[in-house]
Amino acid sequence: MGHNLRIAIITNSFHPGIETFIWRHIRTLRTDVVAESRNVNVLEDGDWKPYIASLYQKKSSKESMARHMVHRLKEVCLGIPAPQWPKGMEEVWERYVRERRPDVALAEFAPNGMKAIEACQRHKIPLVVHFHGYDASSMLRIKSYSKCLPDLFKNSAAVVVVSRLMRKTLQDLGCPPSKLHVIPCGAPVTEFSVTDAVTRQPCLFLAVGRLIPMKNPIFTLRAFAQCASQYPDVTLTMIGTGKLYGKARKWIENTGLSKKVRLLGHQPIEIVRKYMAKSGVFVQHSVTTHIGHIEGCPVSIAEAASTGLPVIATNHGGIPDQVIDGATGFLVEEGDWKTMADRMVLLANNPELRMKMGLAGRRNIEQVGNFELQIRKLQSVLQKAAKFTE
Repeated sequence: MGHNLRIAIITNSFHPGIETFIWRHIRTLRTDVVAESRNVNVLEDGDWKPYIASLYQKKSSKESMARHMVHRLKEVCLGIPAPQWPKGMEEVWERYVRERRPDVALAEFAPNGMKAIEACQRHKIPLVVHFHGYDASSMLRIKSYSKCLPDLFKNSAAVVVVSRLMRKTLQDLGCPPSKLHVIPCGAPVTEFSVTDAVTRQPCLFLAVGRLIPMKNPIFTLRAFAQCASQYPDVTLTMIGTGKLYGKARKWIENTGLSKKVRLLGHQPIEIVRKYMAKSGVFVQHSVTTHIGHIEGCPVSIAEAASTGLPVIATNHGGIPDQVIDGATGFLVEEGDWKTMADRMVLLANNPELRMKMGLAGRRNIEQVGNFELQIRKLQSVLQKAAKFTE
């Protein structure tokens, strides 16, 4: 896919362990990459490697992950000037355009679109901007950023969002509806087999995601604790790391749940899939943070649904696009961990309902969260932007 259309993905940095969806875009569309910084030996796919034009080279994945998160924190929490490329990046871009002559550019996250818009216009390269989450929520509090949005909407060939809520947000901010396309990142459904372990008792609950305020692991733990008080044999496995990892571990120890809850930290996708394949219910309690950060369309929920797991999550961001309340799982309001606990109790006690909801979730995600389907939609948007015909 995308072999005949030369696409430049523009990003500030990338790492498969942080933003899987960017790597999947690069790999599936076989794109070039224009990045402010790059990681060493992280973009290999068999015999193929993307062409990468970058300003910096990062030394280690751990260091790059830390710097990446610090960069995001500064963008959201501190007053920043209008997004712009660092010194030297314009030269990287000019050299790249001379060597590769891309047909279209795809900016991952709006700030990268703002940085590149003039450079793309200079060479008459159409720019498609892909919003993912914080760039359509918490960043809107920054005046210098918000002031750039009208120009971005006007001069972009198309704008891609990952949820219906995000589409409404940007439309309310003035983005022309004709330019907006809802394309969730999703999961490669065919790579996930439907588990036959969903009905096993006692029920194994699973949570996958960064342990950060937006995914509020403490609410998930509170709900599980209440469930475990009624069904002592249930267990919870949490995969992921983040600033709340220590707090979560201490909470588990203080409540005497160490034998029922496992914190595995960050794990590769192969390990995540193994745990999904032997679990019964997927849980996630996403919330809007105090700085207004809202999640886009969580890939882990799409992956869990692809495995045939019912999902208990919150009515937050793009999650309602993925989970049909009462049919493929349950949605609760943000912060309502008691209702979440009630839903966990219901599913813990009803393996037949788990299986019914899980299979319904798989069928639903094949339509609304299937990466193969969504990537074809994204490719079509890029082709139209470039006025490209195969």
